[in-house]
Amino acid sequence: MKEKIMKFTPTIILSFCLAPTFILSACSNAGASSTTPLPCDSSLVINTSSNTILSVESYAQQLSCPTPSVNICTAFDIDNTLITNEPNLGGEAWGNWQEYLTESDPNNPYLATNWLSNVGIYQAQSGIRFLINFRPVESITAASIASLQTQYQTIAISSRGFSSLATTTRQLAANQIDMSVNPIGDHQFDNSFLQQNKYKNDLKMYYDGIYYVAGSSKGETLLNMIQYYRKKMNQPDLCEVLIMLDDTPSKIDDIILNLKGQIGIIGINYTALPQAINPANWYPALWESQSPQLMSTIYNLNHQ
Repeated sequence: MKEKIMKFTPTIILSFCLAPTFILSACSNAGASSTTPLPCDSSLVINTSSNTILSVESYAQQLSCPTPSVNICTAFDIDNTLITNEPNLGGEAWGNWQEYLTESDPNNPYLATNWLSNVGIYQAQSGIRFLINFRPVESITAASIASLQTQYQTIAISSRGFSSLATTTRQLAANQIDMSVNPIGDHQFDNSFLQQNKYKNDLKMYYDGIYYVAGSSKGETLLNMIQYYRKKMNQPDLCEVLIMLDDTPSKIDDIILNLKGQIGIIGINYTALPQAINPANWYPALWESQSPQLMSTIYNLNHQ
């Protein structure tokens, strides 16, 4: 084992084994800037964090790939990574609070499943979200995605289920984000991706550049998808390195766990917003104040 300090920005500390795996742990704002190109193969494992989406392109430009448009792929979480409506009702933090209420206070009148009949939390959240205008997390989000799409195969991968297709498509389009421009794969509809996922009682599906994983493992899903398209398209060098941006640290850890040693992975924990999984960033009083009017409207529509 040997440690070596390389010429990164001052906040970057690099340590790695000379063989066989190149591992970087870092924390940066726009991605590490190195004078040494990063390897374009399965030896690359980077676990880092950044508060800007620009870090994705910064890392991509450091990769020494012979055919970047094929060898480099980029992937993005959706909620609190591409778009958000925090801190309001219907957002990621609200959804985590709803999960908490399900276990700790199932009779709470503000638990959505108590005022929406015959739906689960995620279906309720999807329905509410359809009516809400989300905004980009950064003002440059749409432009950054568009720039990446001209260079690399780029997708979104979300814990949302496929039942949220209409909601998700509307929200992204309203923010000038179109994930169907240059996705991973052959651009053809493929129903072999359609699977039932019991965790969210919803369907998994890859469609128009968005993988709806319905709460299942993003890492396992990405690995299977890339291996599938390598074989189907006879492109063994497809996605030699995947760069993933996600606001949830555990999702980045899961992706690295599943991909390392098989696909080069740069996992970036996105810190532009407070972590929605942290109860310190929940706003129950706000959500309770926002709920009655919505609850009343739904009740009146169903009891005329």
